[in-house]
Amino acid sequence: MARSPKTALDSRGRRARRTVAARWQPVTGRDDDLRPSDPVNVPALLHVTAHDGHMRESLRSEVGDRVAAELRFLLALACALEAAPVGIGVSGWVMTARERPGSLSVRVYGPNGLAVVAFAAGAEHDAPRGRDDAWRRVVDEATWFLRGASPDAPPLVEPPEPPWLIGALLPAVLMYPESAGWLADFERCAAWVWLDIATRANRSEQAVRETIRDIALKDAWILGGRRGVPA
Repeated sequence: MARSPKTALDSRGRRARRTVAARWQPVTGRDDDLRPSDPVNVPALLHVTAHDGHMRESLRSEVGDRVAAELRFLLALACALEAAPVGIGVSGWVMTARERPGSLSVRVYGPNGLAVVAFAAGAEHDAPRGRDDAWRRVVDEATWFLRGASPDAPPLVEPPEPPWLIGALLPAVLMYPESAGWLADFERCAAWVWLDIATRANRSEQAVRETIRDIALKDAWILGGRRGVPA
């Protein structure tokens, strides 16, 4: 019987609790063996919260190699399946993902099947219209919160220069208030992993799709044959 992702066994075989929040938190100086160096000429990712316009710059080095390797497969599989939900490695939580030229759009669903967060990431591309549309869709998702907090809240400005990430909590988050923090970290990790894929494929739409397909097929065989596909 599989263990809950919230727990693990320590070196003495005792069950040690690991919080979901810690799973996606930025890598710290104590994890040097897991932290990649920041690639040359890769700008910081601007992480925007759609509810209040809060912005935070994120570096690629914040995402550890182990997290990136696991999430790369899950995200590639979700993009390949598009409408079908894929587990994110946290019991009961799944996501759907859609990759388009210059943009990634994701929705994460809680154990009750309701969407809890929507987010999008934007990368450099010759046709920015679709990328900008992905940004605006997430801004629209935050309308319920903005209207409830301040009916006169001004809309967010146009998307900044890529790479960017924008996230919006959905009404179902009220059922999982403790999830808001780790979901923001998950957004950041997913965005960086997708940017890695897009950069490796030189931003070509066909190349990105082929790379996603290859990752999903290759890693599904490896994970399925050795330790089971994550749920």
